[in-house]
Amino acid sequence: MVGDVWDFPKAFSNSGSLFTHCASNGRLTIWDTATGVLKQEFTKSAHLNSTCSCLVWVQISKHNGHKRKKLKSSQNVAENLDLIALGTTVGNVTLYDVTTNSVVAELEEHSGKVNHLTWSSSLNSLFSCSDDKYIIEWDLNLHKIKRCNKWKIGKENVSCILALSNGKHLLSASYSIKLWDLEKKQIIKTFVGHGTEVTSLVEVPNKDGYFVSSGKGERVLSVWSLNSSEKKSNQIASLILQNSAQSVQMLHYEGERPTILFAITEEGMLQIFKHKFNGNLCKPLKPIASLSLASGNNESKHSHPIAIQAVFPYPNDKILIVYGNLPFLTFEVVALNEIEQENIVLVRQYTKKVPVNEFNSKTKVPIGSNDVDYQIPGVSLKRGNKKAMDVPLEERLENLALVNSQSNEGPKKDNMAHLLLQGLQSKDKNILQSILLRTEQSVIDVTVKHLPVQALVPLIRELTVFMQGKTFTTKSAVEWLRSIVRTHSGVLLSNPELTEMFGPLLASIEAKVAVLAPLLKLKGRLALITEQMGFNLDEKSEDTVEPIYTYEEESSDEGDVEKMSEGSLSESEGSWDEYSDLGDGVDEK
Repeated sequence: MVGDVWDFPKAFSNSGSLFTHCASNGRLTIWDTATGVLKQEFTKSAHLNSTCSCLVWVQISKHNGHKRKKLKSSQNVAENLDLIALGTTVGNVTLYDVTTNSVVAELEEHSGKVNHLTWSSSLNSLFSCSDDKYIIEWDLNLHKIKRCNKWKIGKENVSCILALSNGKHLLSASYSIKLWDLEKKQIIKTFVGHGTEVTSLVEVPNKDGYFVSSGKGERVLSVWSLNSSEKKSNQIASLILQNSAQSVQMLHYEGERPTILFAITEEGMLQIFKHKFNGNLCKPLKPIASLSLASGNNESKHSHPIAIQAVFPYPNDKILIVYGNLPFLTFEVVALNEIEQENIVLVRQYTKKVPVNEFNSKTKVPIGSNDVDYQIPGVSLKRGNKKAMDVPLEERLENLALVNSQSNEGPKKDNMAHLLLQGLQSKDKNILQSILLRTEQSVIDVTVKHLPVQALVPLIRELTVFMQGKTFTTKSAVEWLRSIVRTHSGVLLSNPELTEMFGPLLASIEAKVAVLAPLLKLKGRLALITEQMGFNLDEKSEDTVEPIYTYEEESSDEGDVEKMSEGSLSESEGSWDEYSDLGDGVDEK
């Protein structure tokens, strides 16, 4: 049972005294957080057929009906019971009693996988959502559906739900988040902005009405206002993470103290935000501190990072963190006033279990020669010459040749389709990036043309992730999407899930296009500034500076010019004299 806790459901109890985890084999384990001791283990009889998909802690009030003699009346005495509600992949909801270590009830109504569970203490109800596109409100005292409280949510699967503390509304999320009126079963408002499936919803417990959401693979936490008047609302603030969020917790104080938000990233780092939720934020909010763990064994000179698995905030400015691998989990309380720096690394004595290999194993394998001839009984072997045949010298020289004349041709472009299929099936990021980041149009067209129809949906999902990246990945994703639409337009139009498939893409494109107009304005202003600066530089360069020294070189050409000019002047004077003599003669006549 040694493994990582990330991929399976886990949760703290309402008081933080117990921590539970459900593994892939269906085994439910419960730890005492004060002592770090494994308290209970439970495995259902049909655990192999129904794997746990989600869980939530539930506290219900049970009435035992004892009579009090002093009051001389029959009064029900309320007793709180701690239950764990387990959603399964076959559509059942199992209620497990921690006190008796037994299953209380099996709630069977969903026809698909139960995606998420949420508990409403004000309504004393459990809500569940499933792949069958229904939301059900359960009465846990009667172990059945509450009256007329099963309704269909639409065409898309819901990945996460949250019952609000007012007992009147519920949030359901897929790629968009919808606010429901529980009495009328109608959608009041829709919150749009996520490009992937929403994985967690957390309510800010104040009167102003805010909640925080995180999407799958997104490095931003979105803050929304429930009191906005618009039917389609956008986020009012965003919190930046170092990596995508795995879980989000909230610590709220009454009065003017800011709310503290804890987010555990995919790498196992705890990032802490502190903010007073009151209106829109223009700039994204950064964490005030980041807490991570590292191993510091005396035996090893190298330290290794230790992933934080979960966090539980206490109201006395302390948090409880869980780290380690199953079945050895460690629980530690950390005071918030000790976290004063922006990046804090706590060194702990932690040893990972070393896998058994040939060096530390007690079982030794005898070393034998490679040329041993094993004889199988019952099989007669023919006698023959066992000597290896000598390879001719010409073939050896051909094998040693550095340049092969027959292998000058490059790899065929058709092979990219097979490699892309392998990457989509194995979800290998290196293979997918090496193919999808190529921008040669001919390679893209040939690869898309040879892809089978079944690979289009997972390919579009991968390209959706690329569209949420930076400019380089977005550009390559656009080229691939253009080729897919041009080549397989008929197949895409016949797909009934076309809207769900291209919904995240359209949301990402709209988010990027919304920034285009401000960017063009900024580009125009920068162009005006740079042109003005260049014009000023040209004016400065035109100002002439008189030289300090001037050297004039004598030339024979200049002398010839002077002589020519003198000769022309003398000739002109002679001609004037002739004209003057002629004029005098005319007058005398």
